[in-house]
Amino acid sequence: MLTAALLLLSLEVPMAKPPEPLEEIFPLTAIILDAEVKAVQRSDPDDDPQGKDLPRQVVVLTVKRMLRGALSAAEETAREVVATKPKAPFTLKAGIKGPYLLAVDAKTGERTILGRYGPDSWSFEKIERKLAELQPPHLQK
Repeated sequence: MLTAALLLLSLEVPMAKPPEPLEEIFPLTAIILDAEVKAVQRSDPDDDPQGKDLPRQVVVLTVKRMLRGALSAAEETAREVVATKPKAPFTLKAGIKGPYLLAVDAKTGERTILGRYGPDSWSFEKIERKLAELQPPHLQK
């Protein structure tokens, strides 16, 4: 029995990577939302079915509250943001809620969801604690 247990412990089991540290994500972040996926507008084809990353998606987020950053006038009025989920090890579907940290492309205005696991990367509490600790100037209220 002990031999079997030791054998199991010695096997290399692939572990999921942890989320990126917020210290690395905040410099890329322009908007922090409490939001829910309203709809998936588009999903790219899966060009690597054996890979760990799932295809890029474009989603509509319904904004419940703004934690940091600013929305465009149209987004503010609609309380909706169109955002791109890059190729990553998660997929989004309508109803997924949580904190969404978004990068904003300075040229195109495209919003990109940050974090290896999207809204499951960090809790609201951890985000708020790190904002208070680090006080990134571009993410001040």
